[in-house]
Amino acid sequence: MFDVNRLEVSDILFPQSLKAISDCPQFLYYCGDITEESFEKCVAVVGTRRMTMYGRRVTQKIVQELVCSGITVVSGFMYGIDMTAHETAVNCEGKTIAILPCGINDSLVENNADLAERILRKGGLLISEFEPDFPAKIWTFHKRNRIIAALGSGVVITEATLDSGSLITANFAKKYNKCILSVPGSVFSECSMGCLQLLRDGARAVGSGYDICKELGFETAKDMYVFKDSVRLKAEDHLWIKDSIEYRIYQLINDSDKSISELSEDLDLSVEVVSSKVTLMLLAGTICEENGKFYV
Repeated sequence: MFDVNRLEVSDILFPQSLKAISDCPQFLYYCGDITEESFEKCVAVVGTRRMTMYGRRVTQKIVQELVCSGITVVSGFMYGIDMTAHETAVNCEGKTIAILPCGINDSLVENNADLAERILRKGGLLISEFEPDFPAKIWTFHKRNRIIAALGSGVVITEATLDSGSLITANFAKKYNKCILSVPGSVFSECSMGCLQLLRDGARAVGSGYDICKELGFETAKDMYVFKDSVRLKAEDHLWIKDSIEYRIYQLINDSDKSISELSEDLDLSVEVVSSKVTLMLLAGTICEENGKFYV
């Protein structure tokens, strides 16, 4: 059970961006420490529950870069893109705000208590307009989506089917005159059709957190970071990353996925040497592998 607080619309700490919408909730239940700065630099990142590997990777990339630029990530605490956005933010030592479709002490939150607690430990928030034990229903997701749209300076859809609830969030963003940003995906993937439709309707195409910051007028991070084991590391402070074969491998696969043979050719090193280095990087969590290709 979480220690739940209630914030009235008349309270000075109630989000101004919520007060600005016509269907503003009259109160919010929350966990965490709300300050005047809590909602100053927020971007919503949402998408489908039927997430593909592409959707997971692009969400991780975008959230890492947003967090690196000091942005608080807002999302809906559901399986798929939402959970990936929250998890990536806390893994990168960033702040994230989870807008719930249920009460804070509902079983949905209890079943994901570890993530909820990590969000709070990193200075983030759990927010709901529903009483603490209120269960999630179809209509509560729609009400939640308007809060997500209102809190973000922009709404980013990283992957979405045509029937994804994230398109409802995009519609609320349009209603509130918020910037809608969509990540292009494969024309052969059902999970990219919602994003494609948003682009047809005028959403701005983005491929990185830095694109998003520029579109919204936020400053972007100047330092290059490597994210590893929930710690943000400046590459220039770690010679084993900066000067070693591992760092050269990291640079190559940061640009595009590579196989062992491709890395061997690009680095002009034997397959045996590259394989041993890649194995160490996989064990350290610096890189990932799928179908014989390596990526960050």
